[in-house]
Amino acid sequence: MIPKECKRLAEVDFPIAEVSKHSAREKSIRHGHPSTLHLWWARRPLAACRAMLMALLLPDPGDKYCPEEFKQKARQTLLGMHGRPMKWDKLLEKDEGLRKVILNFIADFANWDNSSNSDYLKTARALVKAAHPEDVPLVVDPFSGGGSIPLEALRLGCDAFASDLNPVACLILKVMLEDIPRYGQGLAQQLKVAGIRVKERALKELEEYYPIDANGNTPIAYFWARTVRCESPACGAEIPLMRTNLLAKRQNKNRNKFSKLVSLHLKVDPKSKMVTPEIKSLAEQKNSVMEDEFYTVKGGKAICPSCGKVLSDKQVRAQLTAQRGGSDTYISQGERRGGAMLLAVALRDNKTGGITYRSPLKLDYVAIEKAHIYLQKLIKSRGVAPLPSEPINPVRPSPNARGVSGATRIGITDFGRLFTQRQKLSLHKLSTVVTESVNENVIKRLLLLAVSKQSERCTSFVTWINTTEAPRGTFARQALTIAWDFVELVPLTINEEFIELIDAMAEVIKAITNAAILPAHVEQCDATKSVLPDSSVPIWMTDPPYYDAVPYADLSDVFYIWLKRVIPINQLNVIFKDTDIGLTPKEQECTWNRAHLVNGKQKSPETYENTLAIAFNTTAAL
Repeated sequence: MIPKECKRLAEVDFPIAEVSKHSAREKSIRHGHPSTLHLWWARRPLAACRAMLMALLLPDPGDKYCPEEFKQKARQTLLGMHGRPMKWDKLLEKDEGLRKVILNFIADFANWDNSSNSDYLKTARALVKAAHPEDVPLVVDPFSGGGSIPLEALRLGCDAFASDLNPVACLILKVMLEDIPRYGQGLAQQLKVAGIRVKERALKELEEYYPIDANGNTPIAYFWARTVRCESPACGAEIPLMRTNLLAKRQNKNRNKFSKLVSLHLKVDPKSKMVTPEIKSLAEQKNSVMEDEFYTVKGGKAICPSCGKVLSDKQVRAQLTAQRGGSDTYISQGERRGGAMLLAVALRDNKTGGITYRSPLKLDYVAIEKAHIYLQKLIKSRGVAPLPSEPINPVRPSPNARGVSGATRIGITDFGRLFTQRQKLSLHKLSTVVTESVNENVIKRLLLLAVSKQSERCTSFVTWINTTEAPRGTFARQALTIAWDFVELVPLTINEEFIELIDAMAEVIKAITNAAILPAHVEQCDATKSVLPDSSVPIWMTDPPYYDAVPYADLSDVFYIWLKRVIPINQLNVIFKDTDIGLTPKEQECTWNRAHLVNGKQKSPETYENTLAIAFNTTAAL
């Protein structure tokens, strides 16, 4: 037992430079990193959590109250570590040297490459055991969110209690901290097998809505633009809102030239004012130097491709509001009659495997019309709403955050309108196939998490990165940012999307099980109302919500609206508590969010501060 008078190592020294370097590097690590299991906002770097938690668990060897037993066991542990630097041996002779060696170890253990290394794991756990010989430390995090702190507590050999008010966060926590440690490596292969089975069945149900072309090329993405009308009395042309006309812009080593350049051009009929997009590739350009890049929308203002008139941002928003967001297109008998304009289709070439582009064909519009007809029949045949229609709060959460309120500025008043008709169809089919074809609860939970993850890549706010020919997800920021033009991804093509997400989740399973951790205990609960018994919290570590910067609950509703329709609560042991309008809890959430009320009053900075104080005092009193 560490005496209360003894300072913890973190109070004396900390390898902040090295830990910061490893934390920054984590942003570029995707393969197997737990953050790729499912999106959560403002996750803390694992490196920082691991290092700081260990520095808090260990006493300072240089402190006069530090137990001699700890110092003796710590020296034995570090001397017995395989591959230790030889310079440690001499340093370990003195208490100050022991402190330095432990700090060096913490800095090295913060490296992602060492996070599952058996030598580092064994040494870290032995050091923690030396500091806490009587009982395994219990680490409690009442604002667990993405789970960085409880995961690192488990890695250090501690017990962990992870809780969060948000049901989406709790589902992520249950999968990451309970299911994966409990069922181990075999879960990865089971997930892959089940994922392929789900994909094959869903593909049969969805393939008619994403038709291949005459050459057998498979579509992977559809490029859309919201549209407005030119308000010049002499014009009235349709304006597709395009941030750029370039679909692909891959540069050579010579930065003035391009190895691949695919652009859209708008052909305007001078009489009818009809606008038709046409595709030109590098071979059709005058030379390989980009000369004709253009846009039709910038800063919210639209530029008519026919007469050049500029519409103000207010005019643009007013027209899109009348269209309720403008993401739907209207098809009749296979012909477009208005709404969003289909600009191009990206395909996987069945010969080269590369990405090619073509102009829209009638078969594309026929498929979209089929999707619309199916959804109308589905809605009429079901008593319970099978598709999202929950309202979006138009109030901006705070001066520092937009959340999902930005969508309401263009007339998107409910969550269903964040998605195109075909996107809703795909997510509904995927969810239904998972719930109907998978019996194992743990695998079902993982697959539904994958569908939830897919939904972030299946909205009308997904954009295209033309320099890499890859999508940028809905939450490139911690908010919904209006996308004038957007890309509709095909979720079930070969080696794309859904199976890619499954494979990424399988790598996370392997990485976590390689760390040989035991399961945590996860609960959905209010941080101000602890469910733990008295005197049960020796170590309390948390990263509380970010005041007004991240409206977690608002953002998570984009996932929750799908999960709530398919999660069997009694089978999956996840507590999904609905509010009056069927969304995630807002009133109890510890944030300043003026879009929501507490006792009839807008949440304020004082709401956040008071809630946080109660949460801290509640746990401190245990």
